[in-house]
Amino acid sequence: MYMHGRPAPLLADRGRADHPRATDRTEAPIRMRPLRPTALATALAAALTTGLLGAPTARADMGQCPPSHFCLWEHLDYTGRLYSSPASVSYIGAEMNDHPSAYWNRTRWWVTPFYDADYQGGCVMKSLGPGASFPRLPEDMNDVISSFLVTSSRIC
Repeated sequence: MYMHGRPAPLLADRGRADHPRATDRTEAPIRMRPLRPTALATALAAALTTGLLGAPTARADMGQCPPSHFCLWEHLDYTGRLYSSPASVSYIGAEMNDHPSAYWNRTRWWVTPFYDADYQGGCVMKSLGPGASFPRLPEDMNDVISSFLVTSSRIC
């Protein structure tokens, strides 16, 4: 690295009298420490946590479903991404659309899942009563939910 046509002084040279930032000869030179493996591990862990390297599929157990919500999990046995809402949802979004494989109705209401967005395409199954849960949707109901309606009575 160059500064004004000549090599820039190194930080380790600060203790020298001819260093541009030197204050006196008694100042000890600053020593650079090498990057430790733990610092690299910490940086890598932070990158994984923030999703920079892609988040692995984590176990999303039933305890992660908030009270008074209808929860859908991406994979069987309450694993993978978790989607939850306390109210009707006309489209569960591109990340979860046609992916739910498990559910838990923690609302006080009936919940009816639909094949298509905007509550179209017909009911995937009978309306789910309060407290209903299923860790493994049957093959014909697995990975097909796009929307769900929360109502005070059964629809299907």
